[in-house]
Amino acid sequence: FFLCFLYQEILFIFIKYKKGKKMLTVTTIFARYPLIRYVCALLGFLQMLFIGPMMGLTKGLFVFWFIYVNGAQDSAIFCHPLSNFSKQCARVYEQFVRYKEDVFCLNTVIAFGGVLPIFFFLIMYVTRVYELPFYVHFAMWYAYSFYRIGPASMHFAYVHTLCHKEGHTKLGIFKLKWLNNAFNWWIGLFYGLMPGTYSCGHSINHHGFNNYEGDLVSTGWANRDSLVNWFAYLVQWQLYHLNLTSILSFYYGPKNLRRFIKNMVAGVTYYWAFVALCYVLSGYNAKFVFWYLTYPMLEAMTFLSMVNWSWHLFLDPDDANNEYVSSITLFNGPSNVLNEDYHLVHHQYPAHHWTKHPQLFEKHQKEYVANMASVFQGTHALEMFYLGATGQFKKIADKYDRAYLPKDMTDEQLIELIKRRVQTTLFDQKGDLRPLTKEN
Repeated sequence: FFLCFLYQEILFIFIKYKKGKKMLTVTTIFARYPLIRYVCALLGFLQMLFIGPMMGLTKGLFVFWFIYVNGAQDSAIFCHPLSNFSKQCARVYEQFVRYKEDVFCLNTVIAFGGVLPIFFFLIMYVTRVYELPFYVHFAMWYAYSFYRIGPASMHFAYVHTLCHKEGHTKLGIFKLKWLNNAFNWWIGLFYGLMPGTYSCGHSINHHGFNNYEGDLVSTGWANRDSLVNWFAYLVQWQLYHLNLTSILSFYYGPKNLRRFIKNMVAGVTYYWAFVALCYVLSGYNAKFVFWYLTYPMLEAMTFLSMVNWSWHLFLDPDDANNEYVSSITLFNGPSNVLNEDYHLVHHQYPAHHWTKHPQLFEKHQKEYVANMASVFQGTHALEMFYLGATGQFKKIADKYDRAYLPKDMTDEQLIELIKRRVQTTLFDQKGDLRPLTKEN
């Protein structure tokens, strides 16, 4: 709550109407005011001193389970579309989903909308009724975290991906109307997701501006080969994740966007009401609320900000709006959850079903080649984040799919191209927006 208050104060100081001037966006603030950027970077760094080790203890160690127990196979995860469990349920579940490929979604709803909350409230009851030693509390939390996050974060990845997909569809994933919005308005509560973030903030703002200046989670305000800049970006993402910047942006922006505020305010109210209810039901146990509700939100904020930093790691120095450069595509990585690695396709066709992404990618092959598109092989979003934020341009070049580059391009030229694209920003040194292209 203190952090929320602090962030709001920062926003209201700088995001406001000035007579005769355009409202400052978060992206412009970070580019124009170094002090704000560095204060936010410090806040992000201090948070990572806590969040980093905890994520290593959970998400990091859960990778070993995925490797040694699941054989590093996505299909070994029960909620995977191609898992044996999903296949066995297909005949029964097909009647409930709009696309037969989404039959696994019902298993996901049962597992994380039914079993996980039972686990959650059972632990709440036990911690309220019984005096338990620390190691028992830790064992319960760790077991709960393993089930919530899953081997190699696969449960976490599928839940957040389905929240994302659900936020983009108007008809819903399921034919049963009462099941639609199950991910954003129920399951997401246990994963630190605030309702309205995907359906409004993400779908309307992020996809409306495509990482350009008005995008509340744009990475373009500073070079992306800097961990300091990412620490500041973490705070920028948290403001968006909490729906604060989205609500302010929709209110002070074009009037046709104000109709979405009601949904977002309802989502914020609903989320904090749920947190307050859990606080009361747990016997006013602040530790329980923190570890089982607040920590998952901090975890989600951190993880998703890393992923978005990698999705939009590059900018074309000659055309900041060149989507073939600014959104990446990944192939043959260790995991491609519901074709999320076709990130450019997703920006071009945000409402299309995930099974259509490979076909839509093939549709624009000429444009990919002509623009030397950001296409990479044998990697994943978190690795791209690490390589980008630490400025390891040669290793990024090793991952580049050369099928989309000129045949005569040397390694040195490719490294220089990557470096320019990572260090290109939307703003000049004064914080003023650069022209969209060199010509205009």
